[in-house]
Amino acid sequence: RRLRPNLRKFRSRFANDLLGWEVLRAGRRTGTLAIARTAIGGLLLAAMWALWAAQFPGDAALKGTGTEIGKDLTKFAEWFAITFFIVQATAVLLLTPVFVAGAIFEERDTRSGEILLTTELTRREVYVGKIGARMVQVLLVILASMPILFLTQLWGGVSLEMILVNYSATCIAVVGAGVVTAALSAYAETMRSAILRSYGLLFLLDVAFFPASPFLVISMSSVHWGAGLVIMALYLPLQLTIVVIGYVIGQRWLRMAMLRQKTRVTKKKSGTPPPLPNELDRRLPPLHEDADPLLWK
Repeated sequence: RRLRPNLRKFRSRFANDLLGWEVLRAGRRTGTLAIARTAIGGLLLAAMWALWAAQFPGDAALKGTGTEIGKDLTKFAEWFAITFFIVQATAVLLLTPVFVAGAIFEERDTRSGEILLTTELTRREVYVGKIGARMVQVLLVILASMPILFLTQLWGGVSLEMILVNYSATCIAVVGAGVVTAALSAYAETMRSAILRSYGLLFLLDVAFFPASPFLVISMSSVHWGAGLVIMALYLPLQLTIVVIGYVIGQRWLRMAMLRQKTRVTKKKSGTPPPLPNELDRRLPPLHEDADPLLWK
């Protein structure tokens, strides 16, 4: 009995009903998810066809002894697996800013963020609920292409350890890119500027700054999955630092991000003002005693 209050306190601290509702609501938008999944799936299949045409051009396909053919197919499977994860990491850096920035600007445009902040939900619960749901969307799009990777089993397959290391690096990149986008969206005036700023900062953090790049883990795992695991020991703390800093900034400025409205610049019109109702025979009808003033106006 003494442990039950502690369990309830632990559950109330980390439970988030808003996250479940947002995941359910976002999942009903089947059109956006279907387009993203189809685009990534088609891109990966096109990459597979291009690699097959480069590896086995024309009549040179599958010639030699059985052992040689098996080695060639295994080499092709490993080559395609690395290309698969590179395409996925690129898709993460391109899709995450679009999904996450859309969550914040949706609340800003519909003015529902003002009502959401008046509830008993804390800023942490609102932040995790809104941003976490969009990260789940990106992860679902990424995991939807997993059956294409399983096609490598037809050519000898790849090691399970390499798959786990590369998928771990990709999932961590989703969280990092989402937190960075959420932090930048608080200062952006429009959704387009938020996405462009996120692309620029993610390029510096996840591409130019190579130790924090998922592409480094993928490239090293192509040599051996153990080398990729060693790089993960450097990649994980750097990404965790990015997530913590972005989370602190994003949660602190969450209220401003949801309440901020577009700056409207009013231009003074040149010329004379419009005529009054009593000028040029533009008179309003008289207001009778039994008439409704609102309808008259």
